[in-house]
Amino acid sequence: MLALSESRRRSSTLGPALLAAFLATAANLLAHGDLHERIDALSRSIQASPTNAELFLQRGELHRLHAEPQLAIADFERALTLNPALDLAQLGIGRAYLDAGRPAQARPVLDTFLSRHPQHAEGRLVRARVLAAMGECRAAAADYTGAIGGGNPPLPEVYLERAAVLAQAGLIDEAIAGLDEGLAHRRRSAPLALKAVDLEVGRNRYDAALARLEDQIERAPRKEFLLYRRGGILEKAGRFDEARAAYAAASRALQTLLPERLSTPALSQLGKEIQTALSRLAR
Repeated sequence: MLALSESRRRSSTLGPALLAAFLATAANLLAHGDLHERIDALSRSIQASPTNAELFLQRGELHRLHAEPQLAIADFERALTLNPALDLAQLGIGRAYLDAGRPAQARPVLDTFLSRHPQHAEGRLVRARVLAAMGECRAAAADYTGAIGGGNPPLPEVYLERAAVLAQAGLIDEAIAGLDEGLAHRRRSAPLALKAVDLEVGRNRYDAALARLEDQIERAPRKEFLLYRRGGILEKAGRFDEARAAYAAASRALQTLLPERLSTPALSQLGKEIQTALSRLAR
């Protein structure tokens, strides 16, 4: 249960009991029962205790997770009416507006929240996504960096999102450096490494791209897709003999798989693309 005494104190950081309870509630929402049932249970609790701001906060988050952003916003706003010091409700409003595709309305709410909690990693991340949706790439990148530095190493998608806004702003070297930062924490994250490969190729830095790809090929238990990708980079670089060899290696790797695996749509398509590439480069 959320601690009411904690939430009524305005401070430079969120009340630890309130934050921990709120995050625990969110983590348990998907683990225990249907969201509808949880919403109904909280609605009954609200009927019994209609001035309990934390109950509205919890139900608002349930509505948000249930893809009902307008109902979520109404509950978060009610929580703030009952307890203006309940800053997590502001964060919830910002998230819900973003979920609803209304980033311009999310931004001032998040600005207010972060003016009180400037180091709040989740708040910085939500605002980064808002700014990215609004096309403010450099500001979004700064918030992504704040989110990344604000706590435990984030999931790979946060690094990928930052790289995307940096690349959109034309800051390719910074985007690659940011991906390398992520790889320092998550060495085996193929999505980060392969995004860096893409960015290197986009700048015609084929040797750098190939070096990154070779590292992934060495690590990968399944190599057919990566070998095919190596062939594509070598072909772009005009190194046709090496490209042909890479495509042939991809074909051999593919043929080691069981027939039922080869019949899946993705692998069937890959096989066709490999054969097309080999035909294209036939002597």
